[in-house]
Amino acid sequence: MKKTFLFVLSVSLAFGITFYIKRRESQTLAHKGREWKTFVKKSDSEVASHNTTSDEFQAAKIINPDENKKEKANRTVASVNPFKGFMVRQNRILMGDIDQKYEDEATELKMVNAVNPDWKEIMGEDLMRFQPEDTKLMVKEEVPVIKIVDGKGRFLEQVIVTYLKKNGDKNSFKALVDSETGSIVETWDRSIHEQLGRRKGRMAFPSVNESGIITK
Repeated sequence: MKKTFLFVLSVSLAFGITFYIKRRESQTLAHKGREWKTFVKKSDSEVASHNTTSDEFQAAKIINPDENKKEKANRTVASVNPFKGFMVRQNRILMGDIDQKYEDEATELKMVNAVNPDWKEIMGEDLMRFQPEDTKLMVKEEVPVIKIVDGKGRFLEQVIVTYLKKNGDKNSFKALVDSETGSIVETWDRSIHEQLGRRKGRMAFPSVNESGIITK
């Protein structure tokens, strides 16, 4: 009887620890998803990057995520957890041809790519190729994704991209980015914000062809 009790207790503790670790990982990713990075076109051959500054948030009319830290600290896990209401695998939201079975990581899912820690740097440099000097590109990670198509998974990153031009013009869009190559595979929610009196159509959006290659 005592052995049975100890066995049940050890199993319960193991499940409890696993749940706690996964919950902490989800919280960490949720906070990481609010990180911003700025890329600056220095010259035709040089693109620099740094953590987005308060002045850049102000210029883009974006609320600085570092402000109101006390208010953010008091939020519940549910209010900051981007995974709520979605099927999740490897702490990534599942999309595409999803099936509940893929939530179980014991279920095999062949991945067509890997996660490259430098994907954001690659993406930033590619997006700045056709931009004039002194253009700034602000990138925010929203949520990590696995997209399933024909029984195969692809690691993707959902991001918000915002261009700031030297003359004060701004444009932005959301995108899904390949986690290995840094190439944009899908864009939506495009918006243009120009200075008053300026003619529309002068902002250069990157476009993506059917192969996922960025073109001017």
